[in-house]
Amino acid sequence: MATIGLVNADLLGSEITRYKAYVILALLAIPTNVLGGFFSHVLAAAQNTTASAMIAVVTGALLTISTYIGISLAKIQGMYLGNVTAGIPCYNYYCNLP
Repeated sequence: MATIGLVNADLLGSEITRYKAYVILALLAIPTNVLGGFFSHVLAAAQNTTASAMIAVVTGALLTISTYIGISLAKIQGMYLGNVTAGIPCYNYYCNLP
C-alpha cells in the first residue's frame, strides 16, 4: 500500500505527497525491523538457542538506541533514519552468523 502511494499518490489522495519522505524512510526501515525476528526464529528452530537469543538482543538494543537518538534529534523522520542506520550493523551481524 505504501508503494502504491509512492508510485501513484492519486490513489491515496493528493495530501499524501507531503509525507513521501517519511514513507520512503519507513520502507527502508522495514527489513531491519523484520529480519531480526525472522533470523531469531530461524536459529531457534535450528536448535541454536545462544545465537537466537543473541540476535534478538543485538537487534532489539540497536533499534531501541537508534530510535531514541533519532527521535531526540529529528522527531519521526529521525526515528526512521535511525532505524535505517541501525540496519547496517544488523545486516553485518546477520551475514556473519555461524
